[in-house]
Amino acid sequence: EIRLSLVGSEMCIRDSSRASSATYWDANGILQTAAAGEPRFDHDPVSGEGIGIIFEEQRTNLNPNSNLWNWTESNGSGLSPDTRFVEHDVAIAPDGTLTAARITASTGQDLQRIFKSLSASGTFIHSVHMKAGTSNYGAIKFTTGDTMVVDLTDGSVVTVPGSQSYGVEALSNGWYRLWIENFDTNSVCQVLLYDAVNESFTFAGEGESILVWGHQLEEGVRPTSYIPADGATATRSADIAFVDPITPWASNQPQMTLLANWKRSLSPSTSNLTFHSLKMGPAGPISGFFGFYSAMNLLVYTGDDPVEVKNFGVVAGQTAKTAFSISGDSVVAAVNGDSLVGVPGKSYGNVVSQTRLELASGDSSGWLQNVRYFPYAMTAEQLEEKTA
Repeated sequence: EIRLSLVGSEMCIRDSSRASSATYWDANGILQTAAAGEPRFDHDPVSGEGIGIIFEEQRTNLNPNSNLWNWTESNGSGLSPDTRFVEHDVAIAPDGTLTAARITASTGQDLQRIFKSLSASGTFIHSVHMKAGTSNYGAIKFTTGDTMVVDLTDGSVVTVPGSQSYGVEALSNGWYRLWIENFDTNSVCQVLLYDAVNESFTFAGEGESILVWGHQLEEGVRPTSYIPADGATATRSADIAFVDPITPWASNQPQMTLLANWKRSLSPSTSNLTFHSLKMGPAGPISGFFGFYSAMNLLVYTGDDPVEVKNFGVVAGQTAKTAFSISGDSVVAAVNGDSLVGVPGKSYGNVVSQTRLELASGDSSGWLQNVRYFPYAMTAEQLEEKTA
């Protein structure tokens, strides 16, 4: 058995590739930045528990200044960083630096908001890191569409958007990440203060304030990890990891079993998300393929002919215990105790001798928690037991 443990501090993978830096949560709940090509061992930012190595598709933060809050005030006047309404670098941010900003309500009877118009198309997500100041309530929205109001003492949603996807992610040290989906093609992002007593965004301020940090506008249906941008839009490249090849495979090993746990992300923007697979040849066009994608569908390629064999129905946010076993032309696959024996008309006798194990392709999204390889084929019953 070759065990690749991907939850702890070691990663026994021969090649891990990402062309850009990327962020992740460490065991102390601090947002860290991994260098290009460095795997991200992600943690729950509240409990500090290890989740696994995070893999994400490519995304771009369309706000070129993600931590500069000199947006436009409600009355349309421009703001500078040293005004009373917005103060920069006044509190510790989720990344442990003194870079969080404070938004304080103006004293006039105003709509207490700031907004910024950005260029985007399609479906996209507006997200803000937010923490209670002297006010316990904050809100975000697009100019068209519903508003999400959040109690920043516990992360509960006070006002639920009726027609858009939304969410609140609990972070460490009292921070939350609020996100909301666009209602239409509008991409004017708003951050608002809220008078909970009168249930209004329009009020005369008496020192009410909230803390904000790290704005992101990204195309997709769910938020992904924060992408800092300073002066220009910033892109996080896709995570790719593979073993090419493992020694037993390179010696024409005719049998093998592969097991892996994979937690599906809430954030993929496409359905064609490959989790772990076997490919003939080290790179280039697929000539033989066997693996899982999307809702742990078992997918097979021979040449350029994809065949969806079975959908195991793993929903977003769920962890899947997956396995497949190959012995010559015999194939067995299992997910969470449910197995499938044989794929009619498909042959895998040549795959093992030239295999690249691809743990995550460029459009994967989620956390890989462990990988185990056995140099022999297991039965359906054995795979059911190991994935139950």
